[in-house]
Amino acid sequence: CLDCSRPWLCYWNLHALQILGEHLDADESEKVIKFLYKCQDPQGGFGGGPGQYPHLASTYAAISALCIIGTTGAYEAIDR
Repeated sequence: CLDCSRPWLCYWNLHALQILGEHLDADESEKVIKFLYKCQDPQGGFGGGPGQYPHLASTYAAISALCIIGTTGAYEAIDR
C-alpha cells in the first residue's frame, strides 16, 4: 500500500531530519539519490516507485527530497 508513496516517505523523513537539525551522511544521501533516480521516468517526472507512472505529487516529493539533500549529485538527478 505504501509502494506508490516511496518518494513521499523519502521526503517526509528527510524533512523531519532537517527540522531536527540533522543530516544524512554522504553514503546514505547517495543511496536516496540512487533510489529516486530509479523512480524517474525517461519522459519526465517521478513515479511513486521504480517503474511506476510519473505524476505531479510524487514528482514534487522526489524533487523536494533531492533539494533537501542539496548535493551536486542530488541536483544532477533532476532531469530538467
